[in-house]
Amino acid sequence: MKTRPPITTALITGASSGIGEELVRQLILHPEWPNLQIIATARRMDRLEKLADQFAPGKIIPVAADLCDPADRDRLWAFVQTRFGHLDLIVNNAGFGTYCKLEESDPEVVQKILAVNVEAVIDLTAKSLAWMKPRGKGQIVQISSILGEVGIPFSATYTASKHAVNGLVRSLRSEIAGTGVAVWAACPGQTVSEFREIAGQNKATIRGKNAEPTQKVVAGIVRGILRGHRQPFLYPTWKPLAIAYLAWIFPRLWDMIMIRHGRKFAMDDLPEISETQPK
Repeated sequence: MKTRPPITTALITGASSGIGEELVRQLILHPEWPNLQIIATARRMDRLEKLADQFAPGKIIPVAADLCDPADRDRLWAFVQTRFGHLDLIVNNAGFGTYCKLEESDPEVVQKILAVNVEAVIDLTAKSLAWMKPRGKGQIVQISSILGEVGIPFSATYTASKHAVNGLVRSLRSEIAGTGVAVWAACPGQTVSEFREIAGQNKATIRGKNAEPTQKVVAGIVRGILRGHRQPFLYPTWKPLAIAYLAWIFPRLWDMIMIRHGRKFAMDDLPEISETQPK
């Protein structure tokens, strides 16, 4: 397998749980990157420190930051530049959503979703490009979702945010072609994580009916990083890939499935929502 230049420095957001935490683990333990150091950031410093303590000192550098806050993002970036002489990899993983009818959305929560899922991603991507392009190398990986390609009921704001991320990737790939910097998005399907608990306001479990193991999903993403994924999107397991192909090849069929059965799929997986839905 052909690999890109060695990765020795990385920044991973949303690293205190789920995909972000597992990504830190798998990257640090990967034999291809023995000298890798990772700045792991999230709001929960206690979890980041617990993760860092499981590895040799200096391998994982925990930094607490609230990516909703532009000042916090600037502070984080200043730290990255001070700590590292260059940045080989950034993974914009931090993100969240809620399960609800759109008309019942809390405007403040909608604003926070867009701030973390879209504004922070654009900001950190722009900062990374400005630093990586003069060196002629680097990888910018966005953790998007299959919902960046399709939509499901009760996740309108989150789905819109992931469509924005995928649009960002599509635009940037032509803009930065030939610079040596790679940008792509991983689009997993439903994954076992705390995302469901948070989105369901602690009413949903961490495992949906079709959720895939976090380790399996992250292993697919790590393979993409290792080979320097050359396509705009990576589907780390077969399930989101199958959904994407169905939606691409048979868009009218997909639309019909969602109209006729989408709400039922969501209700079956989220019983706390089904109580408020018509039969």
